[in-house]
Amino acid sequence: MGAGLLAKAVCQATLMAINGAAYLLYLAWQLWRANPEAEQLVTGAPVGIVALAGQEFLVATG
Repeated sequence: MGAGLLAKAVCQATLMAINGAAYLLYLAWQLWRANPEAEQLVTGAPVGIVALAGQEFLVATG
């Protein structure tokens, strides 16, 4: 029974490593194909430091 659990743990760790590597490759591909000029097109109202601090507080408290 112990050998079965060990085999499952090894298999699960291997699958997690493969999934992690695939995700990193996906992120690299997305960054490679990203359009940096699109970032500059985003416009919005300027936000003050108090509003940013309040937003960060809400994000941190979840």
